[in-house]
Parts: sequence; C-alpha cells; structure tokens
Amino acid sequence: MSSSDDAGQPGTAPGSVLGMLTAMRSIGLDVDGLCAATGLSEATLADRTDYLAPTEFVSIWRIATRQFGRGTLGLFVGAAIPAGTLLEYLAGASPTLRAALGQIARYIALDSRNVKWVLGARQPDGLTTFEEQVTYEPAAIPLQLREFGMALTASRLHEWFDRRPRETWFSHAPLGPVDDYQRVLGCPVYFERDRTGLRFDDESLEAPARRHDPKLFRLLEAHAERVLAETPTTATFRERVRHAVVERLREGEPVISPIAEALATSERTLQRNLQAERDSFRDVVDEARHKLAVVYLGDRTLSMTDVACLLGYSEAAAFTRAFKRWTGRAPSLVRR
Repeated sequence: MSSSDDAGQPGTAPGSVLGMLTAMRSIGLDVDGLCAATGLSEATLADRTDYLAPTEFVSIWRIATRQFGRGTLGLFVGAAIPAGTLLEYLAGASPTLRAALGQIARYIALDSRNVKWVLGARQPDGLTTFEEQVTYEPAAIPLQLREFGMALTASRLHEWFDRRPRETWFSHAPLGPVDDYQRVLGCPVYFERDRTGLRFDDESLEAPARRHDPKLFRLLEAHAERVLAETPTTATFRERVRHAVVERLREGEPVISPIAEALATSERTLQRNLQAERDSFRDVVDEARHKLAVVYLGDRTLSMTDVACLLGYSEAAAFTRAFKRWTGRAPSLVRR
C-alpha cells in the first residue's frame, strides 16, 4: 500500500500551485506580475506533470507577501483557494471529520510532498492535534506556505463538517496581526508552541459530513489509491544525489563518501552515474547551494553568517566567493 511517507522527493503538484495563483488573484494580487517576476507561467504549469521543488516557487510567496503588505498572506490564500483536487473530494466525502483527517494524512502527497499530516492521540486536556510536519529543509519552506496549509485545511473542514478547530497552534511567532489568524481560522490561536497543528474536541471529530455518499467515497478512495500508486516517486540519480546533499548541508562541506553511503552505492559508482547524466558531484553541490542561497537570502532574519552556516560553509567569506562565482554578484547586492 502506498502512503504519503514514501511518496518520493519533496515538491508540490502543479495543480496546487495553479490553485494558489488563482487564490492570490481573487484577493487582489497582480498574479501576471508575480509570474513575470519569478519565471513561472500559468500556461506552463497547466501542462506540467512533475512536482515543483520548493525552490522553484518560493520566490513567488516572498514577492506576493510584499505586494500584499503583511505577513499573513498565507492565511488569506488558504481560505480563498478554489476546491477541486481529488484529495479534497475524497476528504469531503468521508463519513466523519476524523475519517477526513485520516484521508488527508494518507493522501496529502497527491497535492504536496513538502509536508505530512499526523493525527495524534487524545491529550489530557481532551483535545486531539492534527499536526502538520515539514518533510523538507524547514528553512526552505516559507512560513506563509505553512500557514496557507493550515488555513486551507481549517476552511475545508468547516465547509464539509460545519466545525472549527477548538485551537490552532503554530511553532513560530505571528507574521502579522493576530486578529487575522483568529478571523480566518475561527478559533483561539497560540504561537511559539512545540508543534504546528489544528486541535479538535471529541464531538467535532465525530461530526458527520454534510454530503457523505458511501458509494462515492469508496470510488474516490480506490481512485486516490490508484493515482498515488502511479504517481512517479523515483527521481533521476542526479536528483537523488542533490536531495541527499541538501539534507546534509548543515553538517558542513558536502563530502562524497557519506552521500554515496546514504544512497547505498560506492563513490566510484556515484561519480560514474553522474557522468552518465553529464554531471559531476561538485556541480550538484553547487546547484543545491545556489538554489537554497536564493531562498535564504530572502529571509532577512538570517545574517550572512547564518546563511553560510546553513549552506555548509565554515565562514561567510567562503559563501560570498562562491555566490559571486555562481551569479557574478555579491549576495548582499542580491538581498538588497
């Protein structure tokens, strides 16, 4: 049986990214300008089948947040995104809210591989947490995108089951007015907790769906299982190497031997396979660092030393030299 835990490399389905752009347009953002500024194209996304890596569309969230004027953009996009994915139809046809959470946890990879959802045990305070966990390098996922997922899930559950969470927890500080959170999520919101998730009482979890159809539910579940099983989970050897590099950048300068070990191969075979794809280990490392550097530079809470450390450099000067080699410009200029 397939599950979201083994659904392959991180990424977001192109249809989900199109939905985000549609929601951004509906709340008044200049989506054509955003696409022009970031190199994305709605027409290209409509024809695309492979998932977008976080680094491919993170810049659109950064620019859109500036255009929106406050950091809570993700909440409003999540609440405005149009319905229409297979996962949404399946969860909405579930018999109870608890069952819907189970479907979201199982099939979230149909929409996104950047996060997974985990339904926890009932806590002493009587509430159960539906926790969102990042599966990719956390600093590469904009907090607005995490808030987007929380608002989207909360708004759909309210639509399907007429229930709001009793509480919402975020592991980070508020990105904007707290009133925005409470208005969109419809419940008390708490920040800087040990996890991010929606919290429900027992009565809400057993709430029946407004439109449960047992036959439709069985058909949708069978279809979702088939689609998930047929969704490509493999990547080129180069992509597998790059993913292994990203996972280990915080440990320092990437070295080929532990990467080869992580991929259950030898150093010689790793190099030979990359050469077959007309690549080299150094090129893969440079690309991984370059793409993440652009993401990290967009976060002004990170100093140049922080960015260098996250990319595995021993000092900021080494990062600056590498960035100039990649782009011809100093990272400080790109940040400005």
